[in-house]
Amino acid sequence: MTAHFLPQICHCKGCVNTRNKGIVLVVVGAVTLGAHHMKGCSFMKCFALVMLMAISSAASALDCQHPNSTPENNQCAALDAAAADTKLNETYQRVLALFEGPNDEAGRWYPASTKASLIAAEREWIKYRDDNCTAIFNNYKAGTIHTVMELECRKELTDQRIKALELFSGPG
Repeated sequence: MTAHFLPQICHCKGCVNTRNKGIVLVVVGAVTLGAHHMKGCSFMKCFALVMLMAISSAASALDCQHPNSTPENNQCAALDAAAADTKLNETYQRVLALFEGPNDEAGRWYPASTKASLIAAEREWIKYRDDNCTAIFNNYKAGTIHTVMELECRKELTDQRIKALELFSGPG
């Protein structure tokens, strides 16, 4: 197992110079796992990039029912978190679409303030999730479980948010 510090992993404002800011990518064979812990950069942008690399190179060979190592546990947790995030994005887009016109058979419209409130709440929720799960990571930083704990936090909070968003329209 080799740890690499990369000078740039994404092009968002806070990631331009990551060498001194704490993005660590762990390379195991052809699989790349990531942990991202810095302010000013969207975790999900960097996380999605890392996950695409990991999924494309190893998803078919990985047995998440029976992981055999810490890196495999990390990969499985990352795949679960990425799947939850994909579902969250789909649910959020479906809910936002409700505000584009009549949203039910009766032709009722939601007030514009509902959409504005939802967008503001989503932004605050993302900040809450990221800060909360970074705290979980820091709590377990001394052990090898820190990445799994952070990713489990993200998955669990994301699953909860999906359920909250479904209150607008019901399950997709």
